[in-house]
Amino acid sequence: MKKELTIKVPTNWSAVTLKDYLALRKDMETYKDNEEAIFACLLHHLCHFPLEYLQQLDIDAYIVI
Repeated sequence: MKKELTIKVPTNWSAVTLKDYLALRKDMETYKDNEEAIFACLLHHLCHFPLEYLQQLDIDAYIVI
């Protein structure tokens, strides 16, 4: 079943809360050697993309986003 989601991408750092920024930094350090995981962290923390959907994305979807 396909689901359509709207992704809100912040255009500057003032749109990102300190909580989201700190969580992002922590995850980026944890996954520093995994480019795909870092991209997933960016989507999750900055765009509030649900984790359950991140796991279902294929590489083509990542490229489009």
